[in-house]
Amino acid sequence: MTPGGGPSPTEKVERVAGELALRVGRYDAERDRRAPFAYTYYRLTGSLAAALRTGTPPFADPDWVAELSVSPASAYFSAMDAIDAWPGALPRRGQEVAPGDLPEAVPPPWRDVYAASSVRHSLRLLIPLRRQWPAPGTPVD
Repeated sequence: MTPGGGPSPTEKVERVAGELALRVGRYDAERDRRAPFAYTYYRLTGSLAAALRTGTPPFADPDWVAELSVSPASAYFSAMDAIDAWPGALPRRGQEVAPGDLPEAVPPPWRDVYAASSVRHSLRLLIPLRRQWPAPGTPVD
């Protein structure tokens, strides 16, 4: 907590990492092609939370750094929620999705990424995903 009673920069970023951990676990369990990106985003955010927690490296403006994490994460979560609410997101093995198929609530860059992940031979980063995810707020190693 900050002296004003709000969450500290570290707590803000840890909340983002916690939400990402939940999504990675869900995407992995569902074999959703969004899992590799979400996992990479989770690791990056967890590393940022650890840096804020330890002060290594020291940030001149930790609040700005936290906002740099929170604001894009909010947009990412909104886009993924819109995809989850879209009836076309139901598992359709072997079917490709075009960017224009996605709802308007999903910003164009995320439409392109989601559509590319639906292509059978798309290039994507393959990461060995863990089956157990740390609880929100748990430091990421």
